[in-house]
Amino acid sequence: MTGRFEGTALIHERELEVVITRGGIATTRENDKQWDDLHLTIDVSRHPLGPQQWIPFSTGATVVLRPTVDSAGPQLTTWQSADTLRVLVPWTPSLAPRWLLFHVDYRSLSHGGRLSECGGILGTDTLRFR
Repeated sequence: MTGRFEGTALIHERELEVVITRGGIATTRENDKQWDDLHLTIDVSRHPLGPQQWIPFSTGATVVLRPTVDSAGPQLTTWQSADTLRVLVPWTPSLAPRWLLFHVDYRSLSHGGRLSECGGILGTDTLRFR
């Protein structure tokens, strides 16, 4: 699985408005699926994404990304933002640095009843506000 999100984060009193202007995800897929499901959850973290254990500071809502598209050549399912995506994430004011973590989860069910799952996490640089 691979992905990329581009946009901005606007700080409000008790929430962070994450505005994704461009985004895309690609993941391997099953050829004979009945359905698939792609979810995105955005967390505010006390630590950057890395080898250490990440600790979520607050958890945002989970968003279902649709539609997904299956490629004709390689066995890939992709999603690409068609419109601007806005997600509100709880925010607690603090002087400590914060990072955003993007959790992507993909599930599919084959016609034979086999459930397949995979996921990944993408992280931002340190959030800085003007």
